[in-house]
Amino acid sequence: MRTALVVIFLLACAAALVVWSLGKGAFGGFDSETLVPVEASRSDESVAAARAAQREAARGVGAGQADRQILFGDLHAHTTI
Repeated sequence: MRTALVVIFLLACAAALVVWSLGKGAFGGFDSETLVPVEASRSDESVAAARAAQREAARGVGAGQADRQILFGDLHAHTTI
């Protein structure tokens, strides 16, 4: 009986050590530690061209004011439509 309790205690200590090691990042790190955001590399001309293409496409489908568009996900709670 005593041997079984010692084995259970040692297994619990080993499990606690593994959980503590996981919390300290011993088996890897967070993406936020390794991935650093960088600024967008699009030129002003390409941004202007994309906006012009979006406005032209909106006019093509009869969307009226292209500056007042409903974005995907906006209808879930923030609309009075």
